[in-house]
Amino acid sequence: RLSKNPKMDIQKLENLNQCIDFIKKHDIQLVNIGSSDILKGNEKLILGLLWTIILRFEVAGADGKQGLLLWLQRSTKGYDGVNVTDFTSSWKDGLAFNALIHRYRPDLLN
Repeated sequence: RLSKNPKMDIQKLENLNQCIDFIKKHDIQLVNIGSSDILKGNEKLILGLLWTIILRFEVAGADGKQGLLLWLQRSTKGYDGVNVTDFTSSWKDGLAFNALIHRYRPDLLN
């Protein structure tokens, strides 16, 4: 059962364990990370886990650079003048960067 407002570490760990169980049930390989690593704020492990989740659920079938490119394309789709095709020329006019920021934090842009 999920603790909606966890105050104690044990409640936080129980919530995190549910996440870890979900990830394992979806055949995502976890390497050297557990709920306690997340609770302690191990940034490198958390970033690695987040990237693994993005690859599995957002860009299944692609990996590494191609996976990131696919995610960027999906995140910027629908913005006028934005067509992300690579990691160089697609970014030179600043429109793709602004579209990406707007997609996730529209309050930061006018």
